This record gives sequence, structure tokens and C-alpha cells, in this order.
Amino acid sequence: MIPGQNSMHKVKFLCLSVIDIIASSIGCLTNPTNLENTFKSVKGHSISDTTIQSYLGMLQDAFLVEKAVRYRLHIHNDSSCKDAILLLM
Repeated sequence: MIPGQNSMHKVKFLCLSVIDIIASSIGCLTNPTNLENTFKSVKGHSISDTTIQSYLGMLQDAFLVEKAVRYRLHIHNDSSCKDAILLLM
């Protein structure tokens, strides 16, 4: 067995699961917190939104997903508005 092989399989499984969840909600914007909640409820896995953010970064580097920045047209700064993730087809 190659050292770290189990770790590579886990990362591959989780990245494919992230793609699967995003692809199953075409037309809907999502974010790492929503994906974390979906992992808990649908997949039965506990994974942090920080880890999901890392995987999304890898998928962005591979040009599989793109971050859509939301803009608010209000004078005050609304920091509760999160970025959304789009699947590129």
C-alpha cells in the first residue's frame, strides 16, 4: 500500500461528493455552510465548512466551479451576505 493512500481516497471521495451535491442543485446558489448541512443530513458525514471551502478552492483551481460574488445595493455594509458557488458545465 502506498503511504497516504487512504487519505487520498478520502479527499477524492469528499471532492466527488461536493461535486455531486452541487450538481444535484443546478440553478441554486450554495455556500460552504449549506454544503456542510447537506453532508450531515443527506450523506451522513460530518465535515466542517472550512474543509469544504478548501475543497471548493481545489475545484475552482481545476475550473470545475466558480465563485459568484453577491453585491448588495445598500449604503450600509452587510457582512452577512455570503459568496455563492456555481457549477460550470
